[in-house]
Amino acid sequence: MSETISTSILTTATIILAVAVATAFLSFVPELNSTISSVAYTNVEKLKTSFKITFVSVNSSDQTLLIWLKNVGSTVIMVGPSTDIFLWNSTFLSNPTDWEANILNGEDEKWSPHETAMLTVNGTSQLNGEYHLKVVIHNGVEEQYDFSI
Repeated sequence: MSETISTSILTTATIILAVAVATAFLSFVPELNSTISSVAYTNVEKLKTSFKITFVSVNSSDQTLLIWLKNVGSTVIMVGPSTDIFLWNSTFLSNPTDWEANILNGEDEKWSPHETAMLTVNGTSQLNGEYHLKVVIHNGVEEQYDFSI
């Protein structure tokens, strides 16, 4: 009889423990779902966002670097203060902050799919040789372009 009572107590304790573990786990499911949804949304946005650097030119008369970018993705891209431009070679690294963007063939100020943007980077005097250019937009999508002057 004492063996039956011991078994009953252990069985009850096991069931209570299992319920406690299940309750604790289930309380994290909404948070886990929210986190997974957020990561999935971010990844989908990055997949929809794509651009190519199509051409780079230096205007030595006014010391500007002109960068043509094509939106080849399926979503509007925001070009603004959260966009980073890096220019470097073996002896030089620059993160210019004096630049502006213009949409060349768009009907509004949005950089929509299939449209071209031109970045004008000011103060790029004395560029000579081979350079690497990287443009990183607001969501971390980046494109690199190598060119010579």
